[in-house]
Amino acid sequence: GYCKASPQTSPYLWNNWPLKWHNAYLNTQQSRQSGTLLIRNRNSCIFLCKKYSLKLRGQVQYFFGLGNSIFLYF
Repeated sequence: GYCKASPQTSPYLWNNWPLKWHNAYLNTQQSRQSGTLLIRNRNSCIFLCKKYSLKLRGQVQYFFGLGNSIFLYF
């Protein structure tokens, strides 16, 4: 599914997004050897691309956070 959370549309999700962000970052640190890519630039934009190689071949999980928006795609 596709989920977009912003302060204008969902205050509850917006208030809880730092926890999700932190968990996503920890997941990439634990699975870095299994094909996880982490790119961080000077603007604190983070793009995570995790490729599942065993059960979900061809499935890619994207997590992108920028400014006031969160995009999750599974």
